[in-house]
Parts: sequence; C-alpha cells; structure tokens
Amino acid sequence: MSKEELAMAHHHLMHRLKPFMSMPLAGTPITIFFFNDEKSQSKTVNTNDAGHFNVRASLDFVPTNIRVLASEHLSATEPVHITEEKGISLISEIE
Repeated sequence: MSKEELAMAHHHLMHRLKPFMSMPLAGTPITIFFFNDEKSQSKTVNTNDAGHFNVRASLDFVPTNIRVLASEHLSATEPVHITEEKGISLISEIE
C-alpha cells in the first residue's frame, strides 16, 4: 500500500471502531445530587485523566436516589441501595 492508501485505510478503520473506543471526559466537572422526597444535596467533583471519579459525601439525611450529571445531555439517575452498617454504595457506568 502507498502512504496515502495506508492513511485512508487507517482513517476508515478508526471511523468504524469509534463507537467501541473509550472517549474519557478528563478533567470534567461532575455534579452528584443525593435526594429523597424531602431533602437534597449536591457535590461537584472533577474526573481524573481516565474520565473516572470517586466521591464521598457526609449527608444529614438518607437519600433514596442519586443523580450524576456530566453535561446537559449526559446524566444517570439510580436508586440508592443501603448496605448493612457500611453506608451507601453506588457502582455505575455512564455512557
């Protein structure tokens, strides 16, 4: 293959693989909303270089739901599951 043909083949391959490749949102502010029927509280953190985030929040109420807002079009809302005597845990994948 010539350099031009190889570059075009690479371009087509990357275009076809794009939906399967990770595109992390590095350094992006993420707002986490903890809420129940009466109260709500939010906390904002930034994603790391891999697009991941970790948050711990001390709340004065027991939340029933959590919403993670990354942008106007990218969010997830999930119910909170309380674990016995260990607090609140959430494992989620936002895509």
